[in-house]
Amino acid sequence: MSTPHHLGKYEITEVLGQGAMGVVYRGFDPGIRRVVAIKTIRRELVEGERHAAALLARFRNEAQAAGKLAHPGIVAVYDYGEDAQVSYIAMEYVEGNSLREYIGRGARFAERDAVSVMSQLLEALAHAHERRVWHRDIKPGNVIVMRNGRVKIADFGIARIEASELTQTGVMMGSPGYMAPEQYAAAQIDHRADLFAAGVVFYQLLSGAKPFVGTAEQVTYATCHTEPLRPSLAEPGKGWERYDPVIAKALAKKPEDRYQSAEAFRAAVLAAHDAPAAAAVSEETIIVEVLRPAAAVELSGSPRPKQGAVARPEAASGAARPGGRMGWIVGAALALLVAGVAAWGWHAGWIVPQKSDMEAQLAKARAEADEAKRQLETERAAEAKAKADARTRAEARAKAETELRGKAEAEARVKAEAEAKTKEEAEAKARAQAKARAEANAAKQRQAAEAPSRKEEARVATAREPQPAVKPAAPAPAAEPAPRSTFLPSLLWGSAKPAQEKPAASRYDGAWTATRSCDPYEELPSQVSSWRMSVAGGEFVIERGTPGQPGYNQARGKPGDDDSLVLSGNGVSDAKRTLGNTFTVFLQGRYDGERFVLKGMLGSRACTLVLARR
Repeated sequence: MSTPHHLGKYEITEVLGQGAMGVVYRGFDPGIRRVVAIKTIRRELVEGERHAAALLARFRNEAQAAGKLAHPGIVAVYDYGEDAQVSYIAMEYVEGNSLREYIGRGARFAERDAVSVMSQLLEALAHAHERRVWHRDIKPGNVIVMRNGRVKIADFGIARIEASELTQTGVMMGSPGYMAPEQYAAAQIDHRADLFAAGVVFYQLLSGAKPFVGTAEQVTYATCHTEPLRPSLAEPGKGWERYDPVIAKALAKKPEDRYQSAEAFRAAVLAAHDAPAAAAVSEETIIVEVLRPAAAVELSGSPRPKQGAVARPEAASGAARPGGRMGWIVGAALALLVAGVAAWGWHAGWIVPQKSDMEAQLAKARAEADEAKRQLETERAAEAKAKADARTRAEARAKAETELRGKAEAEARVKAEAEAKTKEEAEAKARAQAKARAEANAAKQRQAAEAPSRKEEARVATAREPQPAVKPAAPAPAAEPAPRSTFLPSLLWGSAKPAQEKPAASRYDGAWTATRSCDPYEELPSQVSSWRMSVAGGEFVIERGTPGQPGYNQARGKPGDDDSLVLSGNGVSDAKRTLGNTFTVFLQGRYDGERFVLKGMLGSRACTLVLARR
């Protein structure tokens, strides 16, 4: 069949792929000027009116199901149309490859990428399930990884929608190996069948293998009756143990034992991953070239038999070969026969296999399953023993580490106590030294303040002493009394040099600016503060904070004759360790003609005080 120029309103630009039932084209919508993928079914290849009606109904169902959904993780459907030769669906053009192509290449997904794929897949399924649409054929071939690492679900060909009468109880649809047990039994199904299939996909992403393998009969029996090998055993050493319970719950035989929503499944995956899911598959994992068109041309639910059980339909640009079609029919009949046996068991008590014409095959499958079960039990026993040994070793190691840690903590505690004691002794010594310096300077200031009065008393005492009698013949020289008047002061003050006139107290009276900077101390940072003050009577009074409260300090003093100034007082500590304790304030310095620069201690904290006139 030649490539058409148009399908409906769409211009055909190239062929993307061909299959047994139709062709996928790349097209262009001239109305809104966008590229689309057009999936077709050729009516002439569908044999039998009933079969044709069922396939075409399924094709329409895909358009209706996907048309109800609008989610970035689901391939959008734009239009459905028919003409004399084909039925077609116009859908979103997606550049990417399905997980089937990745798996076929032997690609292995890192944990980050496997979790990202599952997170995106389950998020899209949650959107569909909220709108009462279940896909019913989730498998790697229907999960597309785009070039930007985002994931999309394609092919809602056998989806169940609220108003659909396409599929009824008693008809088995889906892909073997991914179908839930209730699908094999052709029983009533709901969205939890999608979650089972998603669990199979997750298992395959982690371990690189399917959980249920073998012939069609073996896969059917294993899906309905046996537990698959845990991912941690299928791929040892990868750390998949944390995902074992997640997958076990997703692959539960009964729907009520599985996750009840896609959101719950996704939350369990992320909890096991213990990290946020990546928004996209990593660049190093993505297959850049498109190996196969994203929109599959074969219908969903048409299983491809394996291991030569049934001939596979041949892909051709025209009709499939008769032998291929006959093989497909034989395979379908065989699958329906297995499903019939499973359905009887479903209604009798959860798929108990009964004797039938396939008894020998089922007996063989049971034997293989029993052998796998025994092997699994042996592996589980070995695993339990290994875990017990590891737990014993871990407990012994933890006990030794606890003892060492206790010893180290005791040594550290003794060392800390010794250092604290040494520090306290040093601080006490520093406080005593500061107190002694303050007392000495205070005594010096008192002595300096009392000096003028003592000098005056000495002068008065000298003046009151009786003068020696003056002999007429030998009058005393006029300069004779001078030594006697200066003798007592020189004896008292150690100098016969007349005292210089001291500056009056009012010399320092007036407005001053005080700027104090203190070094860091314990948890207190370095601190600089400035304030205005006044001096009266020649006395400097420095006071900060509220009396009696932490942070308060006060010191006072008068300048000496040599322009030196000593300030002494006390304060209340605001450091956490000594909070509320009283400390000594001591600052000393000299007037340099413009300002006083004083250095000293506030308790154990070094500070500098600058006093400048305003």
